[in-house]
Amino acid sequence: MLLLLVIVSILSIGSLNGDAVIQAAFRACPGSSGSIWTRPSYCPADPSNNPPQQTEIMDLIAWTWNTAPKEQACPFGLSRVLLRFDQMTDVIPQDAIIRSATLKLFGVGSQQVNGYAFSYFGNSALNAYAPAHYGPNRVNITRVTQAYDMATVTWNTQPSSQGPPAVIPESNMQYYYNVAVDVKSLVDNMLAPGTNNGFLLQFEVEDYYRSMNFFSSNTKDESKRPLLEVEYILSCKGSATKDVSLEAQIVNLKN
Repeated sequence: MLLLLVIVSILSIGSLNGDAVIQAAFRACPGSSGSIWTRPSYCPADPSNNPPQQTEIMDLIAWTWNTAPKEQACPFGLSRVLLRFDQMTDVIPQDAIIRSATLKLFGVGSQQVNGYAFSYFGNSALNAYAPAHYGPNRVNITRVTQAYDMATVTWNTQPSSQGPPAVIPESNMQYYYNVAVDVKSLVDNMLAPGTNNGFLLQFEVEDYYRSMNFFSSNTKDESKRPLLEVEYILSCKGSATKDVSLEAQIVNLKN
C-alpha cells in the first residue's frame, strides 16, 4: 500500500516492556493558526471584532500605531496567536500515555516582514535599529479550553485557556528565531474528546514595545509551518493504534 505523507509522520515505532512506543510529527494544516488583535475602541480601525487574516506569518505584537485617517496616533495595539493541530486526536488514542511533546516554531527573516508596521523591529528583545523601542518578549503558551472557529474567532470572542504555561524564552536574535518548546503538560490534557482545542500564545507582559514573529500554518514553505512532535506509549492492554494509513507515512520501523 502506498502511504502518503500529508500532515502526519509516524517517525518510529518501538517497544518498552512490551508496550508500543510511537513517535509522531504533526504539521499545522492551512487555516489552523491566526493572530487576533485589539486596539482601544476609540482608535480608527479597531480590529477587536475582526477574524484572523490568513497570512503566512503569526504576529505576536504589543506596539503603538499611527492609524488612518490622517495618521492619527493610537496609543497601543496588541495581538495574540491561536494555533491548533486537529489531526493529533485523529491519530493518538485517548488512553495513550504521552512521554514527550515538543512544539517547534520557525522564525521569519526581515524579508518576510517587509511592508508591516513592525518590519524594522523583528523580534524586539534584540533591536539594533531602535534600542529605545524594546521590551522583553517572553511568550506564554497555554491550552485552549473552549471550541472555536478559526474563520470567525475575534479578540472579543476568543476562547478561554488554561496553564500552567509552557514558555518561549526571550528572543536572542532579531530574525530567524526558531524555538522548540516542551508542551507535554498541555498535550497530556488534549486527548479526551472535545479537549484538543489547541494553544494560545501571548506575551507574559502585554505592554509595548514587544514583538515576536513566526511562520504560520499558511506559509507556502511547508517545512516552516508549526510542528508538533509527540512520543507516546500504547499499552498492551490498551487500545490499538488508529488507522492513519491515508494521512501518515511510516518513516522508520524499529523492532
